[in-house]
Amino acid sequence: MREANSVHETLVTATIPIADFRQRRYPPSVPMELYRPVFNQYINRYPSSLFESYQPENTADAFRYLSDKSVWK
Repeated sequence: MREANSVHETLVTATIPIADFRQRRYPPSVPMELYRPVFNQYINRYPSSLFESYQPENTADAFRYLSDKSVWK
């Protein structure tokens, strides 16, 4: 494990051997029977396929385009 060489807050970088980590661990097992009623009530914020008719040029354009398309009110 890497440690900072200062008593003050500082950045510490390290390489994480993610492939090795994934070999030794499994994704959690989620009991869907328990959560399905909640998931079935979920409504996506935006309808699917929204960008088929228009491709925004940048994030500001995407914000403008999506500003009146939210299903959540």
